[in-house]
Amino acid sequence: MEDTATLWRAWRRGRRGAAFEALVRGEVPYALDLARRLGADHGEAEDAVQESLVQLARERSDDPVRVGLRAWICRRVVLKVRMQARAG
Repeated sequence: MEDTATLWRAWRRGRRGAAFEALVRGEVPYALDLARRLGADHGEAEDAVQESLVQLARERSDDPVRVGLRAWICRRVVLKVRMQARAG
């Protein structure tokens, strides 16, 4: 198994889908659970995680690796769930 930094570089440089999948595979269930614990229903939780993954795919810096991939994803999930709650 490749480490996070290696997978991130492979994704950023070559847009290797397999690298992105390997990066997020273990994080998605955790992020979904976090969103549900914050009060999102199933659909809202999926939307929050999906949006965080889109943001990750578009990220140009190495911040996700620098701060930790789980922390980076979960921060965005928390923000999205809070926005959903305010709008709802």
